[in-house]
Amino acid sequence: MNKMRKYLIVFSVIAITLIAIFAYLFFYNASSSVTIRILMYDETSGGEINQAYNNMVDSIPEFKEKMALKGINVSVSFDLIPPDDDAARTKKALDFSNNQAADILIMNPPELAEFVEAGYIYDLTEKLRDWPDWANYTDAAKATVSYKNRYYGLPIGMYASAISYRKDLFEQAGLPSDWQPKNVSEIISVAMILKQQFPNMEMPIGCVHELSSSTIETVLPLIWGYGGDIFNETSGKWVAKSPQLLEAAEWLDEVYNTKNLSLSSVARNPNPWSTCVRMFAENDSAMFMSTTSLESWAWGPQGEFPLENLTNQLGYAAFPGSGLPGTPLFSGFSDAYILVINNNGKNPEIAWDFLRLLNSAEKVAKISDLGSVLSPRSDSIYYTNYSSNPFPKELRWFLNYTRIYPIHEEYPIVDELLQHFVEDILDNLGPQTAMDNFYSNMRNRLGDSKIEIWQ
Repeated sequence: MNKMRKYLIVFSVIAITLIAIFAYLFFYNASSSVTIRILMYDETSGGEINQAYNNMVDSIPEFKEKMALKGINVSVSFDLIPPDDDAARTKKALDFSNNQAADILIMNPPELAEFVEAGYIYDLTEKLRDWPDWANYTDAAKATVSYKNRYYGLPIGMYASAISYRKDLFEQAGLPSDWQPKNVSEIISVAMILKQQFPNMEMPIGCVHELSSSTIETVLPLIWGYGGDIFNETSGKWVAKSPQLLEAAEWLDEVYNTKNLSLSSVARNPNPWSTCVRMFAENDSAMFMSTTSLESWAWGPQGEFPLENLTNQLGYAAFPGSGLPGTPLFSGFSDAYILVINNNGKNPEIAWDFLRLLNSAEKVAKISDLGSVLSPRSDSIYYTNYSSNPFPKELRWFLNYTRIYPIHEEYPIVDELLQHFVEDILDNLGPQTAMDNFYSNMRNRLGDSKIEIWQ
């Protein structure tokens, strides 16, 4: 009996031990299995978005290996959506409110304000400051993920204001092929020369501003270039009327109405890009007021309207300032798609591990080269060229002279009203009327307490 009791006791101890071991293993494995979901734009995006997606897919094995060393079994899944800004913003808002948002999400910088204020975006400020690589990100890159002096993500690739111009047509007109205007007035004077030399050229200055796109293309750089601003960081108010806004209106009026250097019909086109790209390629335009990185999808070998000899025909100039005393030498904007982390996700720390892995200097260099965008990292230039396209590395200096539009919840309203401001110029209402209407619209939409006048 005693012997049997001993056997039962030993058996019970072994059984309990085995159950404990299996339970531990089961719960350990269950708790250490993690899926990181990523919201990205689909393959129709092209450029750096596709390259960033490829980088993510290629980095998954390395990520799984690193996480396995920490005892974490990780997998990565993707939610791919069309690159429609309005539809994407709506989806993100719904997903956040329903607690169904992905762990890592692609965004445009203006979305930061809305979603940070709602508590949806993970604050990366301390992690970025502790990450040695952060020191290699340019000020322009850091600005794209900054809101109220905190940092919330990493940019995928950078764009900067630029004037694309036809080097071959400039040479034929007796103009320098390595052109860099000293001020915005020179853009007009050079366009007048082109108009005289090529009487059949429909618009020497192509795509100055498109009503279907953001005012960052030309209006904000003009205001900044004249020494003004659209938002006063000190007072926290929007500048609804100023001498610099009037100067910008006068410049646009001269281009569209007084000297007929660009076509208002093209600016009003719901989709002006193809028209502008075609006219540039077909010698009907010699300048294109937009951003860097157009060469790949517009005029390169795989572009919509390829130029016969891209590097000999296409040049880029930085957007100049006004040339007035005390104003900036160059006055451009910078922009980027950014990746942020869901503040309410289950694994923000692991999401940060993956985001950091994706953004090594070499990986960023590859995305930038193959995506034909400017690298947000200053040390990317030390890595192998992944593309024969010389522009992404040659034009990185543009970022040193750029600003980003205000990341503010009310900026979409201001942007809309600036569009109406340009419409008034296109309707030939005159610069003063355009500015007065803008001021009235700002008062009506935002209220007197949120705007100010600069003298």
